[in-house]
Amino acid sequence: MDITVVDAHGLPNHAFLSVRVGETKRLKPFRPGEAFSFAKGQDANGYIQLDVYEKIGSHMMHAVDEVTANETDSVKNVNIPLDNGRQAIAAKIKVAMTQPKAANKPSDASGTKHQLAIAAKKYMDLYDVWGAVQGMLAQLLNDQPADPLGFMLGYITNLHQGRIIVPTADAYGVDPFPVGGKFFSIGGDEAAGFPVDECPASMPDLSQHHSIMAAVLRCNLDIYQSSSKLVTKSGVTSARCLKPGMDITGSPDVPTVGVVAGDEESYAIFRDVFDPVISRWHSRSADHCQSPDAKHPTDLQVEGKIAEDSIDPSGRYVVSTRIRGGRNVSGFRFPTACGREERTEIERIVEKAVESLRDEDLEGEYFPLTGMDPEDEADLESHHLLFQKPTSELQIAKGVARHWPESRGVFAAESKQLVCWVNEEDHMRFISMGLGSDLRGTFSRYARAVTGVEATLRKMGHAYAYDEHLGYLSSCPSNLGTGLRVSVMMRLPRMAQRSGFHQVCDQLGLAVRISPELCELTNSDRLGVSEVEIVNTVIAGCQKLGLLEQQCSA
Repeated sequence: MDITVVDAHGLPNHAFLSVRVGETKRLKPFRPGEAFSFAKGQDANGYIQLDVYEKIGSHMMHAVDEVTANETDSVKNVNIPLDNGRQAIAAKIKVAMTQPKAANKPSDASGTKHQLAIAAKKYMDLYDVWGAVQGMLAQLLNDQPADPLGFMLGYITNLHQGRIIVPTADAYGVDPFPVGGKFFSIGGDEAAGFPVDECPASMPDLSQHHSIMAAVLRCNLDIYQSSSKLVTKSGVTSARCLKPGMDITGSPDVPTVGVVAGDEESYAIFRDVFDPVISRWHSRSADHCQSPDAKHPTDLQVEGKIAEDSIDPSGRYVVSTRIRGGRNVSGFRFPTACGREERTEIERIVEKAVESLRDEDLEGEYFPLTGMDPEDEADLESHHLLFQKPTSELQIAKGVARHWPESRGVFAAESKQLVCWVNEEDHMRFISMGLGSDLRGTFSRYARAVTGVEATLRKMGHAYAYDEHLGYLSSCPSNLGTGLRVSVMMRLPRMAQRSGFHQVCDQLGLAVRISPELCELTNSDRLGVSEVEIVNTVIAGCQKLGLLEQQCSA
């Protein structure tokens, strides 16, 4: 990366200009048009610091002359004369002659941060450390033990003694993964457990299952029988849609949806299952869900629609903003059900569409997961732009781990402020992000990306999967409507300690997740409200929380 200061006015005589990107600084006398060069990857999330220094004095000496043939170092007292007749600075200079140090590490582990990241990833992949950690966390969240640290210690002990099988280091093969006594596969065709071709004649016992789907089926046993033989035109069965909720018991504290759509027609053919699940999950949008003729509003306009007021005028509370939204291409099965050739065609279409983006903050490059250059992979990983191998029980049961990592990839803007994941749980998942409190700018970037891709898709004869009542169609019913997840990371240490904090957030239309140092605020609604309404709700809610935190600090 080259940064060039084309011109500057008002600089003092003998000025030095410093440019800092991340932890790297370049300092030189100012000369118009001269570039400051930085290595690839040193983008510091888009932040560049400029400093101006003025030389007030100097002294020059020859280093070699200060050390004799019989010495290894020399200490010399020097006076550095200052400009404008000021008193000189007395300094003591030590010049030491050193021998080059012998390399004591392999070359591939002692170079740039990228090389270190590559070496670290190779090591983690070799022993599949991430697979073990993800397996442990998945089981931890599933079991919810009273002593989580003791559970983790026991899990690792059993793993080390060979009592637990984790995915192997071969990211392209079929990896055995134990779930509740059943073996699931990553990279293969279908996971074991509940069949995907046809539902069994009798509904399995769901008395210990904690999902919205399980609750719906327990309340009305006829739904299982009436939908069990139905199939969409593209071949998606009700069994495939029900599989996640049948295989995964879940937790009573964090119930899952339990059902996925295999294509856009799933929501109509299996309406008896999906409609009550959607109504329960999107309970805040009850009026919309209970009115079949109600149309979901869509609005991606920024100018004149999105509030221009700063979320955080003081700059003390908001750390970053992020917007995520999914899209699928109409006419193709979703990643939960599509076959190899279908997934490859989707990748081809989406790659062409995303690489058509030309705005300065959107233009970028598509990186397929298969055969990705290690340095590109390390770069994307260091910016947290890659999506991870689907090793969780739920992801495997959903079917999104089939044929991994074939025909998956990441489109990353050069600005590193926009990414599009291809063939993850939906055909496309757009993510726009930025440091600071400019949620309006983050939404603008997201809106321009999804509308730009849509325009290219239409030129190619394709469109987004969309329903007038349900909005943009996703493989998971939780992401229907706008499919929008607006996230603001805030420092609210005093508010977070208050007992009614969650209720305050709920009244503001926000959900909150609290970590030791930060609070993540997200929109509660997705269905029956427009994108503009959601973003303005989050802006107003976060503004209010900032004021309340300020009052608590007074």
